[in-house]
Amino acid sequence: MANAGWIAEQAKVVAVESTSGNNDTFTAIVRGGSGPCVSDSSDKLIFFPRSEASTSEIHNRTYSMMLTALACGAKVSIYNYADDSFDKNVGVRAVSN
Repeated sequence: MANAGWIAEQAKVVAVESTSGNNDTFTAIVRGGSGPCVSDSSDKLIFFPRSEASTSEIHNRTYSMMLTALACGAKVSIYNYADDSFDKNVGVRAVSN
């Protein structure tokens, strides 16, 4: 298992989906920037399951931040507290353009 860390840095949000498989999980696609979950040539879904956030409020804030970054064209950095995979993400940092 890999270490926790930034899986996408300084990346532009190009899509956000409110659920995945009708589960309490939202997904996002980012492009540009760097990290193991960033691709400029194909769409890599990054999953944000509610179960990985310590509270619903944190999950809701993360979803709001991703939607805001999508709408404003802001870049984000995404942190995974468990490992460097694309399916257990909780932390998001929005950065200005």
